[in-house]
Amino acid sequence: MFREIAAQDPSPKIFEDGEGLRALKQRLIRKTERQRLKDARLESSSRTRGTVRRLLLVSNPSAFSGSEEVLCTAAENLDRNRFETFALIAGKGHFSDRMRRTAKSVLVPEADFSKPALRSLEIVCSALNDFSPDIVHCNGPTGFPMLAALKLSGTPWIQHVHTVDVQPLAEFCAAAEAIIAVSDFVARELLYLDIDPTRIRVIRNCVDFAGRFRRSLSRSEARRRLGLPAEGFMLVYPARFALLKRHNVLAAALAEVVERESDVHLVLAGEATAEPHLHDDFHAFVKHHGLAQHVTQFPFVRDMPALYTASDALVFPAEQEPLGLCILEAMAMEVPVIACRSGGIPEIVQHESTGLLVEPGRPQALTATILRIISERALRTRLTASALNYVQKEHSLSNYGRTLADLYEEVLSSRTSRPVRSPRQAASA
Repeated sequence: MFREIAAQDPSPKIFEDGEGLRALKQRLIRKTERQRLKDARLESSSRTRGTVRRLLLVSNPSAFSGSEEVLCTAAENLDRNRFETFALIAGKGHFSDRMRRTAKSVLVPEADFSKPALRSLEIVCSALNDFSPDIVHCNGPTGFPMLAALKLSGTPWIQHVHTVDVQPLAEFCAAAEAIIAVSDFVARELLYLDIDPTRIRVIRNCVDFAGRFRRSLSRSEARRRLGLPAEGFMLVYPARFALLKRHNVLAAALAEVVERESDVHLVLAGEATAEPHLHDDFHAFVKHHGLAQHVTQFPFVRDMPALYTASDALVFPAEQEPLGLCILEAMAMEVPVIACRSGGIPEIVQHESTGLLVEPGRPQALTATILRIISERALRTRLTASALNYVQKEHSLSNYGRTLADLYEEVLSSRTSRPVRSPRQAASA
């Protein structure tokens, strides 16, 4: 049905033309009104308690980072007796491959469907038409075509917010039934959008500490597999190159550390596509200070558990970080954590208990803390034991999956308890 409507207007400028958008809206209303009213009459009898709901997970970026890991984890840990999972993902790659292991069906159009174009509308309408979801989970920004299709179809959705830059998500958050914030820090940022705080739920990320993120290799074997130096103290920083990731602070600290502890190696895992000049500046600094033999960079690491196993400490100088999934992963892998007292990080890193915190933007403080973690074996042992205990209690897969499922059910129950309106009534409201 949606595909037929989208195909009726060949104009690629449909979202740039107010008349075109209004015409599309009217066609959607006329086409869906009859079916919506029919569905509403059947809803109370066909959707009894215990019915398996159809959930559509949507993510437009097809690269793989923390937010994509979270979405895969959600799909893998939902109760299949309560939800049948489908997915719409922009492009092929590790993300779509991982989702296919769990979701019943995955649509991969190999196109950016967030763009305001007819092709984007066709993609999102095709997904809604083919999968007929009861509820949609939007992971980050998915674009105006998805927003328009969800609003006009009346499909309830949840907006998942993994970033502190919430302004691009303002329209989505304003219209979503509920908003998931990954930390209290992100939740506070969302309040600046004048969103009803009762619609914001803080659900912190989880980690598979009993399965994927559990040590299964020796340190020497992990280093051999990754082609890393067999000896020396190894720091790891998994993060793409972006301004707030503060690779420059880490570079300055590394230069001072190596002056005092020559057998130190830094491993970076992250892409340089977002802001390539930051990558170039970092490596220019490394070359200028003679640090090249102390640094290895991987654009992408599929086997993150092996990388953590190969490492002696996680160093995380990022500022304004929403939460820091890789911090939880390192804790689960019994790798001591050094991070900044900034953003959502203090919500999961308790200084001198589950990790060490430094003030942001201070290379000297970071240097001192790295040297301390290198020299104090007993400190490393104490921190890793406390951190592992913390993630096992607070960030389990079972709790995460159950919390998400309960939120989906709450949204669906709230929706079905309201008086049913036709699309024409909704549009004129």
